[in-house]
Amino acid sequence: MQERHVELGPDQKPKKITVMDRHVPGNVAAEIFWLKNRMRERWRDIRQIEANVQQGGPPQLPEDISEEDLEVVTSNLKLLMPELFDGKERAGKN
Repeated sequence: MQERHVELGPDQKPKKITVMDRHVPGNVAAEIFWLKNRMRERWRDIRQIEANVQQGGPPQLPEDISEEDLEVVTSNLKLLMPELFDGKERAGKN
């Protein structure tokens, strides 16, 4: 932001004009307000999430899943959630 300072002479005419660059810190509250109004879907506080949930047991694996795919899923689960396995070779086996 540029700020101008004008010194007046005895006849009330401008004698000296000084132009200074001045840093004005941002107003965080104003920035939040602007984002929430301009980009409402991305920045609003409340988000609506729709889910289609059916009651019943846990989801079942398809019957035609290959052993290779099952091994990949199992190894990823072992890495992400080791507490599910407790030393078992595959989830669901005793």
